[in-house]
Amino acid sequence: MAESGKEVIYILTIVLAEIFHAANKGRIQLDFDGVLTVIQQNPNYKIIGFDYSILKEFIKIKGFDLHDNI
Repeated sequence: MAESGKEVIYILTIVLAEIFHAANKGRIQLDFDGVLTVIQQNPNYKIIGFDYSILKEFIKIKGFDLHDNI
């Protein structure tokens, strides 16, 4: 949906760091630089930081693993 311009996807920097770490450890096969290129070239992908407002929303979510909540 983001590629078609119909939706905006917000990607937390901590999520990108987790993906980078998993790829470097060999847990997933992924061209991380390619992922960043796609994100940077599409205006419907937005990279955002894990700030106080996101923390407040995070606290409201129940029943998921820590990283899934984030």
